[in-house]
This record gives sequence, C-alpha cells and structure tokens, in this order.
Amino acid sequence: MDSSLIDDLPLTPTAEMVLQYAAREAGRLRAAAVEPVHLFLGAIRHGDCFAARGLRAWGASPPEVGRELEPVSTPRGDGPPRLVIPCSSELEQFLRGADTLRRNLSHRWLGTEHLLLTQVMAEGSAEARVLARHGLVVETVRRLLAMQERGEPPDGRPLPEAALAQALVRRGETDLLRLLGARRAREGVRAALVDSGQLSETDFLRLLREEAGYADYDGEALPAPTMLDTFPPELARDYELLPFEKRAGRVRVLCLDPFLPTQRKLVEEFGSAIEWVPVAREELHRAIERCFGPA
Repeated sequence: MDSSLIDDLPLTPTAEMVLQYAAREAGRLRAAAVEPVHLFLGAIRHGDCFAARGLRAWGASPPEVGRELEPVSTPRGDGPPRLVIPCSSELEQFLRGADTLRRNLSHRWLGTEHLLLTQVMAEGSAEARVLARHGLVVETVRRLLAMQERGEPPDGRPLPEAALAQALVRRGETDLLRLLGARRAREGVRAALVDSGQLSETDFLRLLREEAGYADYDGEALPAPTMLDTFPPELARDYELLPFEKRAGRVRVLCLDPFLPTQRKLVEEFGSAIEWVPVAREELHRAIERCFGPA
C-alpha cells in the first residue's frame, strides 16, 4: 500500500496487519485504490482484531457483513493490475480522523477499535449503514471500548444482550439499540429501556420471548423446598429473583432483567448453568409471596 501517512501513524501490530489485508482486499476486488471499506474487509479477514470481535460480540456474522460491504468498493475498470495499490484520499482522511480520535481518548496506539469507532461515527457513509444493520452504531461500539478499558475486552463470543440487539435491528428500533449500548456500565437493560419509559414492560417481555429466545413462565411452577431453604426471602425481595426449577441440568430463575451482571452470583450456588426467565414485576412479586408469604 502506497502512502507516506501510514508510516507516521502509531499503529498497533494488529492494525498494521489489517492494513496489509485491506490492500489485498482492494486487489481482490480490482479497486483503483485502497478505501475505508477495505479496512473492514481486512479486519474481517484478520478475524481476531477488535473490529471483528466487536461484530461477533453484538451477534453479527462477519462473513455476512463482509458480503454486504463488498459492493461499496469502487472498481478500477479495465486497466492493468497494479503491483502497489495507492491509498485513496478518502482513506487518508479516514486514518487522520481515527488518529485524532485516538489522541482525544488519550490512547498511545492506533488500533482497530479506533478504526471501527471512526467508521460508525460517519453515520451517512455506506459502510456505517451496513454496520448499523448488524447492530454496530456509535453507542454499541463505545460500550465495547469501555469494556476493553475496564480490562474486559470482547473475546469474540456474543454478549448476553446480543440476541436482544439483533432483535432490535430486525425491528428497525435503532433508537432502542442506541439506548442498549449507551446504558451505564452496571445498569441493566430493563432500566435503560423500560424504567426510562422508552418501552413498555409488556413489549419488553414480548421482545425477549418472541425474538430473543427467552423462555416464558406458566405462572404456576414453584421452587422445591430445598431451593427455598437456601435462598432467603430477603434476597428474593431485595433483588427480585426467584430460583424455581432445575431442568436438564440448568437452574431456572425468575427475574426482571436477564442481563444484570451482579445477580448471577446470588444464584450460582444452585449451579453454574443458569436459565433466566424474565417476567413482569407484578407476576414476580406474586410468585415470591406464594413462596414466602407477605413481606
């Protein structure tokens, strides 16, 4: 890839490799120059960089995203192939913007996280529109970046809320997707979407059950006595949780929000495999009262 700018950037080794892959992708697609879209095709080809892991974290399929990005590449026409493909002016401008973002964040090195965030911030671009259709908008990418800064970098596995994010994408609920990404580090999803008044409790539960794959509750099952003996009523009432059944090696737990990171520790004594069963607050309180009596 021909550009003196790249030599002046404090790139991480991974970002350097992604740029090399980007040049190969530009050659494969017979592009006149390396463009921003080739960076993300290069990241997908790399597979283990922040940008690719970020796609998988929010439940997107990198190969599918790559197929949607390929038509954005500008073909060079019928000219002869080039041994060295130049950087487009758009790519140079993009890299300068990513480096400015890096400096604003007080980061020492320019990595693929800065490339990804710079791209989704360009919301009118074709690349950003493709990424948004797969759940990557400014707020969801910033959430991944915040996780990395807390020492919890995305490892390539889907986040617990990934299925919900993809359900919002399918429904075209971009504003709710942004709220999902923008919530505070330890804030639950219910607080961000329901308690804020953006989504009714009924719609939240319907979304979880019908589109995100969470189980329904028949309203009748009650915990075995052994469960009640080891789960005090104070925990059930204070944290609004109720372990009620073991099925196929999994502990099923009634809850208001299956995404709260702090509640797993409260029930893990029953087993490490937990199935969260979200219910309405009134229904959960009725179940707790049937088990323990009035408060």
